[in-house]
Amino acid sequence: MYKTEKRIQNTFFKLLKTYEINQIDVTKICKASKITRQTFYYHFESVYDLIFAIYIDKNIESKNSSSIKDIVSDFVSFLYEDEKFNKDVVESNASSVLSEVSFSFLFQTILKYLKKYDIDGEKKRFVARFLARAIGEEILYLFSLITTKKEDIVEEINKLVNENMIKGLISKF
Repeated sequence: MYKTEKRIQNTFFKLLKTYEINQIDVTKICKASKITRQTFYYHFESVYDLIFAIYIDKNIESKNSSSIKDIVSDFVSFLYEDEKFNKDVVESNASSVLSEVSFSFLFQTILKYLKKYDIDGEKKRFVARFLARAIGEEILYLFSLITTKKEDIVEEINKLVNENMIKGLISKF
């Protein structure tokens, strides 16, 4: 990562101490980091692109993809590692960024999980896309609730999506 990109990211986090995400724009970032707009746009297309880059740098990884519950637990753990920032993103106009990050992570890990089933590649991708969207959106909704605990989110998702449900879904193919 470029030093300038890191400086812009650090400035963004400093601004978050004073402003909500929706109040932070390119002008504020440039002024606070003492860079030109041209420099900002050389590194990022928008504030949303900056937020996306922050998530890419965090590099979410699945520790164990042997069950949907493990996959969900890994993603929910990631959300709670930086709970304030992630809740700020969920409650802002940038929520679609976190939604795409969750989809990407869940899609890739669910694809790996589905290798144990004997279904062809396109059907496997269809099932993985369906599950990743449904699970991701529900996780983010539950995460946005003020009183929700990590364990509660994992258990709620596990009630909806479990091995039997997935077997039933796959049997339709």
